[in-house]
Amino acid sequence: MFTLVAERATEPVGFCSMTTPSRDDDAAETTCEVAAIYVAPQAWRTGVGSALLATALHDVRQDRWHEVTLWAPITLTLPHDQTV
Repeated sequence: MFTLVAERATEPVGFCSMTTPSRDDDAAETTCEVAAIYVAPQAWRTGVGSALLATALHDVRQDRWHEVTLWAPITLTLPHDQTV
């Protein structure tokens, strides 16, 4: 497992944690997992989350991981109280 932390002006604004291997029972041996990803509200829509995930995926590709799983809640709370 590893965690990347994004900082702006020395303040943490997000993180992405990867677990290897994936904890899913039906995942292939070469599957890892996004265990957690978070971006602080003040950093939303600034590219922090995209950069964290892109860097994490690049790092796991350099090793033997070829697939990724991610668990997410059924309902997500979005800015301005919108839901999907």
